[in-house]
Amino acid sequence: MIIPLNFYCEFKVTPPMVLEGENENEPFNLYDLEIFDQHGDIIPNDILTSDHIGKLLNYTITHKCTWNACSGTILVKDNFHPVMKCKTDTITCKERNYT
Repeated sequence: MIIPLNFYCEFKVTPPMVLEGENENEPFNLYDLEIFDQHGDIIPNDILTSDHIGKLLNYTITHKCTWNACSGTILVKDNFHPVMKCKTDTITCKERNYT
């Protein structure tokens, strides 16, 4: 799964994004999602940031009632071009004689 970051360089991953073929009527709060960085540390609140760009992250999602679990990987990309802020400057040019 490839995750693009938003304008603020972050993205919150939720259970519906990583589940396939699940019952749409089942509440997604019955799932526990954990995303791990390249060192195996849990990423707090499942929010990916610019620190994760270009990294392949692992996730595990577990159904809280049955303890059935599956895992996968997430690649984080930055699809936004830099925004340049330019102020207006005026430069006066004077003709000089350099003889």
